Amino acid sequence: MVGDSLLAFQQFVNQLPPEKRSRVTYVMHTQPVDNNGTDLPKLIEHLMPEVNVVFSQQKLEAKQMNYLYNIADVTMNLASNEGFGLGTCESLMAGTPIIVNVTGGMQDQCGFKIKDKLIDYKDYSEIKSLHNWKKWEHNEELTWGEWVKPVWPKTRSLMGSVPTPYIFDDRCDWEDAADKLKEWYEMDKDERRKCGIKGHYFVKSTDSNMSAKNMCRLFYEHMETAFEKFEPRKKFNIYKG
Repeated sequence: MVGDSLLAFQQFVNQLPPEKRSRVTYVMHTQPVDNNGTDLPKLIEHLMPEVNVVFSQQKLEAKQMNYLYNIADVTMNLASNEGFGLGTCESLMAGTPIIVNVTGGMQDQCGFKIKDKLIDYKDYSEIKSLHNWKKWEHNEELTWGEWVKPVWPKTRSLMGSVPTPYIFDDRCDWEDAADKLKEWYEMDKDERRKCGIKGHYFVKSTDSNMSAKNMCRLFYEHMETAFEKFEPRKKFNIYKG
């Protein structure tokens, strides 16, 4: 959630000594005003005028996006039901570490392991999700990659629609995200960079299934399976009353 990420940044800044607060900046690659959403400049003006926020509004080429990720120390995504999390995946490709809400497809970017076994899409058929913080956040059998600081959602709501029978809206606490920002901030710059590079190699690996090549392969395999198992819907007879 964009508003939550701003609150997390403000909370993080307020934890710093006064002389260092003006030296940190939050770069947001998004439209500042969404006619169907939040007016971010107004939000900043009213709730956090003291923090530095810069908007990157123009559409950027891949090379320019790479520059943008590389000038950042960390990329944060606190979306509440993200299907994939393109921004943080791109960030890892650029070698920049991440903070993500443990929800939806962003769980794949964390490199979660149970008893040292990497969790993949097949395992999620049984596990469903790791978003239950009471079960997973402090579970000694669960580990994750050095390139990420996961934030577990503290509230979960069940939502749905006609095309999507159900989906969980997972909301993390921005104060938890602020703590993760501070952890990355306090880490040695070279060490932080090494963590990001490990994330780069992870998302490119066959194990992660997040490269374009691997995703195309999986898409093809699953479409083949769908065609093999496809059964047409039963036709209905319409009777006049």
